Amino acid sequence: MGSPDGDAADTAGAADASTRAAPSPPERLAGRGAGASSVPSPAPPRRGAGLGTGGAALPGPPLSGGSGAPPPPAPTAARPSSSPSDVEEVDKDGNAAPPPKKRRVWPVGTEGIRVDLLCASVVTMAGAHLAEWGKGEETYERAADRFNQQPAKPFHVDGKAVKDRFKLLKAKFEKKEAAVAKESGTVEEVTEMDALMADACSAMNDSRLRAAKAKGETTKKENALLQAGADARRSALARRVRRREERDAGVAADGDGEEKREGGEDGGGTTRSPAGGRSRRRAEIEDEKEEELLEVVRSSAESSRKAEERRCSAEERRLDLEERKLQHEREAYLAEARRQEAREATSRRAAADALAAAAADREERARSLDLIAALVRRLDK
Repeated sequence: MGSPDGDAADTAGAADASTRAAPSPPERLAGRGAGASSVPSPAPPRRGAGLGTGGAALPGPPLSGGSGAPPPPAPTAARPSSSPSDVEEVDKDGNAAPPPKKRRVWPVGTEGIRVDLLCASVVTMAGAHLAEWGKGEETYERAADRFNQQPAKPFHVDGKAVKDRFKLLKAKFEKKEAAVAKESGTVEEVTEMDALMADACSAMNDSRLRAAKAKGETTKKENALLQAGADARRSALARRVRRREERDAGVAADGDGEEKREGGEDGGGTTRSPAGGRSRRRAEIEDEKEEELLEVVRSSAESSRKAEERRCSAEERRLDLEERKLQHEREAYLAEARRQEAREATSRRAAADALAAAAADREERARSLDLIAALVRRLDK
């Protein structure tokens, strides 16, 4: 049996625990309430100061003696938002997607000129700019391999990057050439990059023209052959119909004459054998076939001759351009050689003048020394 004071404390602790609806058993709450009743606290308990909860708010009805309004819900911990790096990217098959590639930035300035020259050089050496249809990707990959083999490369490239960069360089060069062509009377310095791009663009234009001419010649030749065949068939049919009509008319006339002659000689009418007519028709058909073949062969030979003439004229124009280019290069080389020879002659003359001046200076110095020596000897006497 406890004391009356202990019973009152237990009763107050139980009431306090029931109003707060703590999840702990009543006996434990009563014992804790008894321990807390020894400290007077006239103010109502604060939110989140429940017993045995470590400061966390306990669910339940409002405390007695309060305002009667339900306490606001306890703030919950904010859910951390997932950053883009925490989200795993997958492809359409559900596999982990490869990491995104870093953007490739081509250098500018002097380094950019060097890298662009390297790119254009590997493309022209690999022949990617003159590749046939369907072989461009392979040749550009070879150019990219050559680019990556260079020790001074700024970064690793693939065939697509080299192709895109070369197209951009070609577009820039053509734009520059068009701008220079509009300005009359201006002479600009031709750099190594300009010379390389000029040769590459010229070769690409020649290749494109040759391909277009070959395609056009093939199409024209096929059309000419088809037209010649149609004309030959129409003319052969017309000749056949005309000859058949003439032959039928001649056979009818010959048959009437022979019947009259045979009727007068034998006294009876006999029919003429068609063997001679069939042999003549067979011979005429063979002649028509031979004529058709000869006409087709003649037209084909004529079209081939014209195509060969066009090809020869195009080749002559190309050779003329090459000859003029070589002549220009020869003149430029000779002019440079003359300038170099003039510079060397000037330097030789300057060196000879310097040697002569040095010799004269030495002679003058020697005479001065002789005079000084003579004066010294005279003073000594």
